[in-house]
Amino acid sequence: MEIETLFQEAMEHLQASRPLQAISCLQKAAELQPTLAATHYNMGVIYFDQGNFPESAEAYRLAHERAPHDPDILYNLAITLKKQNKTEDAATCYEKLLLISPDDTDARYNLGIIYKNMNLREKAATCFEQVLSRDPNFIPAHNHLAHLHHKAGDTEKAIPHYQQVLRLDPGHTAAKHMLASLLGETTDSAPSAYVKEVFDHFEDYDQSMQTNLCYTTPGQLRNLLEKSLPEKEKFENGLDLGCGTGLSGEAFRDDVKTLTGIDLSPVMLAKASEKGIYEALYEMELVSFLEMSDETFDFFIAADVFVYLGNLEPLFRQIKKHATPGACFLFSTEKTDKDFILQGTGRYAHAESYIQKLAKKTGFTVRSNVSANIRKEKGEWIEGNLYLLECRA
Repeated sequence: MEIETLFQEAMEHLQASRPLQAISCLQKAAELQPTLAATHYNMGVIYFDQGNFPESAEAYRLAHERAPHDPDILYNLAITLKKQNKTEDAATCYEKLLLISPDDTDARYNLGIIYKNMNLREKAATCFEQVLSRDPNFIPAHNHLAHLHHKAGDTEKAIPHYQQVLRLDPGHTAAKHMLASLLGETTDSAPSAYVKEVFDHFEDYDQSMQTNLCYTTPGQLRNLLEKSLPEKEKFENGLDLGCGTGLSGEAFRDDVKTLTGIDLSPVMLAKASEKGIYEALYEMELVSFLEMSDETFDFFIAADVFVYLGNLEPLFRQIKKHATPGACFLFSTEKTDKDFILQGTGRYAHAESYIQKLAKKTGFTVRSNVSANIRKEKGEWIEGNLYLLECRA
């Protein structure tokens, strides 16, 4: 059978949603003409669309061997390798591509993101700057440059890029929030879209939190509960506020009969679901969930959640409405001497006096309050507080 006929049949199978038959035709074509890159390239596309990234990468690799100077093959191979978390291999593909096509802005931008994820700050910044030299209005490059400079503590370089993002897109919630943090402006809370974006793009969350940031807050809160209420039997119904991937759920699963988790990030919720520790999971903003729920709970946990909320009163009032008498409310905060502030990190901190006043105002009693190291930032411990509140009848 002729190569052209096999290709035509493959395309007809694809149009009729028969990918396996299309691949079969392309495999026959590859046997007839082993040096042809197009057969392997098209198989790579089909495998990718099916979510079969290992086979897709292998097909693109074979295509690259046959056409080593084809930038499209390298681009697709890089994307496929990135899908498999083969970050360094993906970077190598983009680097090769840019030697062939130095004006490929998409490849340079994608390489910048990979360098950023690999903590190669200078290389990442160079990529984003080169992208902006070709397209000064490319918002994502400005935003990533701002974040790189912000993370490095170079406020003077970060601010202009955040400002440029907002000039080009006044509704950009992440840039608005981070610019406010650098300018010393305190808002009531981080925008939901910003929080969702942060965690949707947080790769290897559990390992990063526990290893890189030395995050042990769920375990510390578990110890606080044990010391404060040593004779307490299992709680009936628990609510994990901002549950993320379920680190708190894992810590407290044996202390509560039924556990529900709420979070803004579908990516985090998918990982939490895999652990099988929650009876129910909801993708919602915390106050919105409580406003629509008719359930009551005798246990609430919010570990490393209030760093994204400044004014806690609306949430405390909703929790009180859904709390049974004597319900336990555990949470952590970062430390400040003001009521609450938006810090330069983009995270909120809360004063002990603010929590005391708010608890009294909304119907809670502070049973325990201890100072603790919450997490590490640039190798230094962030000081905070761990609280156990009890709902008054």
